Amino acid sequence: MKPGTEPGLEATAYFGPSRGSTASGVHAMIVEVDRETAQVAIQRYVVVHDCGRQLNPMIVEGQIQGGVAHGIGNAFYEQLVFDEGGQLLNASLMDYLLPTALDVPRVEMAHIETPSPLNPLGAKGVGEAGAIPTGALFAQAVEDALAGTGVEVLEIPLSPNRLFELMEEARRAPAPGVAAAPPLPGPARTLQVAGAFEFDAHPAAVYAALLDPTVLASAMPGSQRLDRVAPYRYHGVMKVGLGPVSAAEFALGVTIRDAVPDTSYAMTVDARGALGFVMGTASVQLASRIGGGTTMTYRADLQIGGTLAAVGQRLLDSAGKVMSAQGLKSLNREMTRRFAEGPQ
Repeated sequence: MKPGTEPGLEATAYFGPSRGSTASGVHAMIVEVDRETAQVAIQRYVVVHDCGRQLNPMIVEGQIQGGVAHGIGNAFYEQLVFDEGGQLLNASLMDYLLPTALDVPRVEMAHIETPSPLNPLGAKGVGEAGAIPTGALFAQAVEDALAGTGVEVLEIPLSPNRLFELMEEARRAPAPGVAAAPPLPGPARTLQVAGAFEFDAHPAAVYAALLDPTVLASAMPGSQRLDRVAPYRYHGVMKVGLGPVSAAEFALGVTIRDAVPDTSYAMTVDARGALGFVMGTASVQLASRIGGGTTMTYRADLQIGGTLAAVGQRLLDSAGKVMSAQGLKSLNREMTRRFAEGPQ
């Protein structure tokens, strides 16, 4: 023995599997989006995975929780920002956005152990299982939470600022089938229509019927055709004429937003043609009626422009009442027919 050494026995060995093992699993999350600030709150996060035999379950759960936290950071907070010269602009934690303990939820986990046949331990690996799916899942969950607004998430990382920009772009976007040209010149006037109607069917049936393009078109006087182009978007053709202004065709776009199933929704209407434009918003509320049935209340606030507006405010107000009555009669006929035929 060399001077200064201790007697003992030592051996070193290395193991590397000839083939790698791949873990599997599924992630799901529920999010809530504040439409004023574009902040996202994760209400629930669930992971079910199979990493093979767990050697230390506590470490496995810690890796999953930490991986999800990293994934959330990559999806919505962490982003390197460079200027035109390639200089990093957020190189310190004063500027680099990180998720905190308030932003990362407790992850609910379920483990399935299917030992891998490719190594003596039966392990498949767990280090990246929490982080890899999170970005895509986050984008899908946010887009689903904003269903009906026209927001489509095609990128990560996001950020509250970038999500707000996407929401604003969707608000300003013209409805499908409607030209993006500015409104025709001429006086613009306001038309307000409000009222209530009762149906014998329960709210869920009424809500489903109101989203059917055939039923929706029947409630819009002058609508010649309305086609569904997305779950909450429609476009078609309508004919509008007021007083001395003969009826003319308008390209019609309708977008449903802020939908609360079986309860309420808002609607954006944009119709444009050679004689002017009709655009604005409407809201519909559904409530169960004592003894059965549904009470529907509605309100529409529209802007009329171009030649159509030249007829004067008094004629517009009178026409609005007539058109509302005609629309409700047509709606009632279509709904009665639909409910009489039973589920489609």
